[in-house]
Amino acid sequence: MIGQSNDIVSDDEYLRSIDGMVHSIQEARKEPDCNSVSLDKLEW
Repeated sequence: MIGQSNDIVSDDEYLRSIDGMVHSIQEARKEPDCNSVSLDKLEW
């Protein structure tokens, strides 16, 4: 495809490359389950 790199990056590598993403995920993991939203309540 035109405009796409042939380099394949794993999801993990990609997320780690975004500034602050690892910290954000770590902080989100600390949140209690009662703060979460169930899939049926997400608006896609």
